[in-house]
Amino acid sequence: MPNLRNVTSTYNRRSSTKSYLGISGLGNVLLRDNVKNMVMELNRLNHTNTTNDNATKANKTIRRNSPIEDNDNIKDKSSNQDSSNKTDVDIQRDDKHDGHKNKADKENERKPNVTTEVEENTPIYILKPCDGCQGKGIKLAMKIDDITSTMEFDSMICQQYITNPLLWNGYKFDIRFYVLITSVKHLRIYIYNEGIVRLATEKYESPNETNIDNMYMHLTNYSINKNSENFNEDLSKQSLERMNKFLRDVHNVDLNALYARIHDIIVKTVLTGYKPILREYLDTFKNYVYREACFQLLGFDIILDSHCNPYLLEINKNASLKRPTSIDKIIKTNLTRDLFSILNLNESRLRGDILRDNLNYNTYKKHIEYEINNRGDFNMIYPCTSQEQYERYIIE
Repeated sequence: MPNLRNVTSTYNRRSSTKSYLGISGLGNVLLRDNVKNMVMELNRLNHTNTTNDNATKANKTIRRNSPIEDNDNIKDKSSNQDSSNKTDVDIQRDDKHDGHKNKADKENERKPNVTTEVEENTPIYILKPCDGCQGKGIKLAMKIDDITSTMEFDSMICQQYITNPLLWNGYKFDIRFYVLITSVKHLRIYIYNEGIVRLATEKYESPNETNIDNMYMHLTNYSINKNSENFNEDLSKQSLERMNKFLRDVHNVDLNALYARIHDIIVKTVLTGYKPILREYLDTFKNYVYREACFQLLGFDIILDSHCNPYLLEINKNASLKRPTSIDKIIKTNLTRDLFSILNLNESRLRGDILRDNLNYNTYKKHIEYEINNRGDFNMIYPCTSQEQYERYIIE
């Protein structure tokens, strides 16, 4: 069974599209006529896998489709999500998942329900404009015709929708991580210690024909949800620190193991598009031997499923530093401060070395030492001690 959750395909009606870090090259480029065949094949494979499984196996399908290998250190106590244990990050009960079941319910669980099983494993797709931002133009699709008709006139990215997201008080959420690339020629990748958790404004329900167009339920973008009548500025965004407490206290998650997997996703994604970027960099900045000619701050959006498996939703090549909420002000002010520090963007450098490549190797080593010693809350995730295992992800 292929990893359907990890399939991301891009259809672009223009001859070529360039984007920083080769984002457009991360998916399979398809001709419009092949989109329908791709979706039909995914449905066929998914149907073949599920019709031969019983209900217990079907419940494990989501975990098997994880893009990262399962890690025993990450534990999801799903019963805790519906328990009455009190924490300062309390999760609300959901009656339909109540742990108290009568005898008739238990008897029904033993009976295979083919109709329900197929419905639960029917893939839902999410379509995103290739050049879009802030949730604009995003659509969910349940039928092949909806996908092909949308892609006929627009350049779109088609992804399989995560239908079982981890919920916070019943609401869907995702996490924005800030990733800094300080060097292209000698690749160095940092991740910021703090991020922003973004929540939807309507309680989540699995997509169906009634709610599939409800973007306040299925999307977490601030620019979308601020228009909801349920919008609450203090609740729309949370700090990464508070989310960590929620994951640890409610779901007993090993945070070190979880973040190792998230870092792994980020490194592999950057390396996949690294070679084309390096070639363009070397061609553009031919005279730069040691001096770094540029940097990039990226926004990686990650979502967790109900088993606390991380998935990459998308990458924003120009992460917004706007500060519409109090959480934004705190985190992005510190982020900007540390960004100036690690890049050594002081007045003397702007007047001098940044304008010419006047470094020798010894000065370059001192530059690296300065970067590491003045990184603030940035942590380097590449190069790393297990660097050899990533070589196969560097694609020509």
